[in-house]
Amino acid sequence: MLISEKKRRKIYDRYNRLHKTNLSDKALDEVLAEDYREFQLYADSLKDSTFKYDFETKNWFRKIFDFVRMWARTGQYGLAKLQYYISAGKYKGITPD
Repeated sequence: MLISEKKRRKIYDRYNRLHKTNLSDKALDEVLAEDYREFQLYADSLKDSTFKYDFETKNWFRKIFDFVRMWARTGQYGLAKLQYYISAGKYKGITPD
């Protein structure tokens, strides 16, 4: 939700093209959220080469992961708590307003 509609459209179109799918934006949100969850769980414990993601997707996920981790390390309790809740699946099924 923090990226522009233009950038989001590029990501959605790229995913559909690479995976030869025609998923809706909502379905893609779920797929990418699950892919990011998996990335987040294993990002520090596995070599990047073991991920099934292409370079651009790994790069995008790594930027999100590093951004949240950086804020959590600087003492921002709210962001650290947010990262924990994301990891725990607290926001599963919630639609932003």
